[in-house]
Amino acid sequence: MVQVSYPGVYIQEVPSGVNIITGVSTSIAAFFGRTSSGLVNKPTRCQSWGDFEREFVGSPEGSDLAAYVRQFFDNGGSDCYVVRIAHGAENADLVISNLNGIQVLVATAKYPGSVGNLIRIGINYNTKNPEDTFNMIISLTDGTNETVVEEFTNLSINSTSTNYAPDVITQSSEYIELALESTLVPDTSAPNSGYSESRRPLNITSSQNLIDELNGIIDNEHRRFEISVNDGPYVQVNLKENDGVDAILTADDPADLQGTLDNIANEIATKINAAIDAVIPPGTPKVTCSLPSGNIQVLRIISNDNSLASVRIRKDANEDVSSRLMLGIDQGGIEFTRYSALRPAPNANVFDLRNVNALQIWFRMQL
Repeated sequence: MVQVSYPGVYIQEVPSGVNIITGVSTSIAAFFGRTSSGLVNKPTRCQSWGDFEREFVGSPEGSDLAAYVRQFFDNGGSDCYVVRIAHGAENADLVISNLNGIQVLVATAKYPGSVGNLIRIGINYNTKNPEDTFNMIISLTDGTNETVVEEFTNLSINSTSTNYAPDVITQSSEYIELALESTLVPDTSAPNSGYSESRRPLNITSSQNLIDELNGIIDNEHRRFEISVNDGPYVQVNLKENDGVDAILTADDPADLQGTLDNIANEIATKINAAIDAVIPPGTPKVTCSLPSGNIQVLRIISNDNSLASVRIRKDANEDVSSRLMLGIDQGGIEFTRYSALRPAPNANVFDLRNVNALQIWFRMQL
């Protein structure tokens, strides 16, 4: 309001209430039509021909949409919206089975239409832990050649893993979504416990030979390793608590080979569980151990606690024995989690290294 301080004429401007029309760009185009991929019935902004190619992968036969968009950018256009129209288009999908033929995963193309038929999925076990994890390679084919467009490594079927395959693929892939097969119940389909297995074979012909070999491996300078059960904290295990030259293991009956194997396995399990109980509240024994009978024995440490998920072994900083036993992934061992068997089968020939006796026979056949 005008402040009147002396006689005279005063002018006060009052808003008229008329809104000024704001200028907008008149060079933004909109295109509607059929494309090979992309979101359906949703506008997608494209500010270059490259944007259109990435989002829509061209036009199917009988559609000129791609040509129109290309001409728009070739003639100086810089901004447009493209709406894909598709009637009755469905998302291609693929059911993936494991090595036992059980359907475990379903891969679904993210976009409906025939472009899903151009997607190829490759599986391999070329990972740090080939007994537990897998890689997935996504490729596109033009009918003659395939081009790798995405690769996801060290995936797991364990839902508690940070690399749980359905989550990683669905959140990160531009081409597919991944889910467990609808009828799959992981805990029922994977009843076996996770374990860590040594790759150092113990060639023996008698109980005493086995005892002598193990006592040669486990000595005062090589007697410790660290273990984690079901992804719990790592705990140091000492297989030979007293210094000296006394044997860590003895055979109750040298003639009873199977009895000796069982006794050794139980003795090692007792030492491991005692070490874990000192850190984690005592309860059900956390692990069991086994030395399968046959011409070749390897030590297997098996989860026996709660989820039965996994056993992990790593080297101890001092007096490590895991390297000698080849126990733990970094030392050349095998670690098989409860859900490893649910991994999708690889697109290649696979030899099961868990079957040591079969491996020995195979090598002999090559000679």
